Amino acid sequence: MTLTLATLTNVVVVPSSAVQSGLAGPYLLVVRPDLTVERRPVTTGNRYGGETIIVSGIKDGQRLITSGQKYVTPGKHIKIPAGINHSLASTP
Repeated sequence: MTLTLATLTNVVVVPSSAVQSGLAGPYLLVVRPDLTVERRPVTTGNRYGGETIIVSGIKDGQRLITSGQKYVTPGKHIKIPAGINHSLASTP
């Protein structure tokens, strides 16, 4: 049985493991096209089965760091090894 309580539009869904908590609130580590890391404040919505709705702060298709965040420094250049599955923000 399925019960739909609401349909959300214009939201982005990310793996919950990507969402970090800071003193100023939740944030994501976004990988820029030049492979540098940006700490991006976000507004989160509900969580469902390992995914979190991002109401604002990120666009569909942006690359995120979903694990090992403590080893990454915003502003620094990163290297993505071959064979690593890229996590992208997505619109359901």
